Amino acid sequence: MAIEAHRERNGIWRLTVVEPSPGENRGPEVAPNAARTGPLTLNVGDEPAERELSSVFEDPEQEPLRYEVEASSDVVAVSVVGERLTIHPLRQGSTEVAVTAIDSGGMVATWRFSVAVDPAVSVASLPLWAWSPLGEAGRRQASRQPSVVTSSNTVGDLRTANVRTHVVRTLATTTRRHGGCMAELDISLAEAGLNCPGGWVAFSCDGTHAPRADASKMFQDASLAVGFGWPVSVTFTDHRKHNGHCVADRIEMLK
Repeated sequence: MAIEAHRERNGIWRLTVVEPSPGENRGPEVAPNAARTGPLTLNVGDEPAERELSSVFEDPEQEPLRYEVEASSDVVAVSVVGERLTIHPLRQGSTEVAVTAIDSGGMVATWRFSVAVDPAVSVASLPLWAWSPLGEAGRRQASRQPSVVTSSNTVGDLRTANVRTHVVRTLATTTRRHGGCMAELDISLAEAGLNCPGGWVAFSCDGTHAPRADASKMFQDASLAVGFGWPVSVTFTDHRKHNGHCVADRIEMLK
């Protein structure tokens, strides 16, 4: 705010408040780290990739920004809610994603990067790891009872279930796509009333949904169950998932 004084013809001085003229709007900019963003690679069926746009764009006047996003093809579906960009992989191929930030004065900045979508990863095709010193001998000795759902429960939007079954095989990966370790059970988890595909259950050995030590212990127990042919009791939920597969909360060997 500025005060301007002037003298009128009758000799009286008057003070007038003068609003300063606004400075030049410099508009938003793409942050240097975001400008160097390399290609993003996803797989069909992966969980959506997300990015907070507040770390991508900078505005010199600290003005709130609004965003628009588009992809050059239908390989992915893109959306922005608030300041969060979400990219859903739909089909194999490649595309360019352009995110535009717009300030209140209409100035814009655009962030562009490429996305490659690879085919869906088949769990069965990944390398398998099974601790089975007794192998088929142990399985033949086991009394193989039919798999059953022993309990299921729903509280609010959290659904849990317990099944008594056998472990068919175990899986260890070097990526985080399946949480690092999984086991395939001799039952379809959908029979328990949960939204879980097939019989694969994750233990979250990467530490996403469980402490790594606890997850590794569950994976070890599942591997022992494979080797000796012992049945197991598994409690799991469809509230937490790795690449669409439900996460086990507990596994117990029933020797």
